[in-house]
Amino acid sequence: MLLRLIEGSDVSTLWSLWPAFRRPEEAFLPLLRRTIEDGRSFGAAIVADQTAEPLAFGLSAFVRHDFLREFIDRPAPPIANQLLRLENAGQAVMLTPAEVASANSGEGLHALTLCYCQRFMDPALTVTQETMAFAHIGYRQAHDGYRLQALWQEGSREEEPWILAGGMRVKLRMGPDPQSGLTLYGCAREDYGGDWPGNTASFLFKPRNTRLHLTAAQRRVASLALWMLRDEGIARRLDISVDTVRKHWRQMIRRAEDQHPEAVGNPSVHTGESRGPEKRRYLLEYLRHNLHEVRPIAPVATRLPR
Repeated sequence: MLLRLIEGSDVSTLWSLWPAFRRPEEAFLPLLRRTIEDGRSFGAAIVADQTAEPLAFGLSAFVRHDFLREFIDRPAPPIANQLLRLENAGQAVMLTPAEVASANSGEGLHALTLCYCQRFMDPALTVTQETMAFAHIGYRQAHDGYRLQALWQEGSREEEPWILAGGMRVKLRMGPDPQSGLTLYGCAREDYGGDWPGNTASFLFKPRNTRLHLTAAQRRVASLALWMLRDEGIARRLDISVDTVRKHWRQMIRRAEDQHPEAVGNPSVHTGESRGPEKRRYLLEYLRHNLHEVRPIAPVATRLPR
């Protein structure tokens, strides 16, 4: 199996796998595609490594806290459909990339899982278990490293065991029958305090120390490389030249050597022509475990107050 970034072109397949009882209206698919393409929603696809057949999708967005408060006061599930209905009416619920950078530098972010859908769900199947393991990796890679205030996800009682196992807590039972209706799950930073029990959600709230202080452009390049994109693919996504991508890598390596040499490994192992590629591999491995180094932050003058 392989993990890759979700694309706007995945929307039709994503919608077909979306559980019918909480699937948004089909009329919202063009809007959903635009939110992926402009960065208001984000996520990962899990595909078969030989055929590239989609096995699962996860899609999230950073949303305004007012939307969540109003939804909890007057729930109208499914939450993804309500969010898209408001967006379609011109009400901005999802944060733009610039707003994410500002909130990530200030008051923090509320991450809402719009959908997780998996082709195979029979727990007796090996493919089901392997897909779920990859899903936890993809969820962490998509969400870790941000200044999170809370995580949110809607689900059914059938899905509840694995949602709770990931660290979520029941926040609101919805529908006329609490036993069969949808539930809003969530967890906030204050739910864990200084206690880190080790589940996926709690791990995302752990404090991190920034050491490299990469530029905005360097963060964008590195964050895409962590999804296994080559320099050519990064250049296409960012609309820059391959030479510019490689220039950013050289600058990142020099910055790491100055700020945190351990991030590029032991200098004694870098010899000859392999020195640059080896350092890049070491740096990517460091960033994979320190995703806060590549998350967007706003310039001081544009940050929102905490």
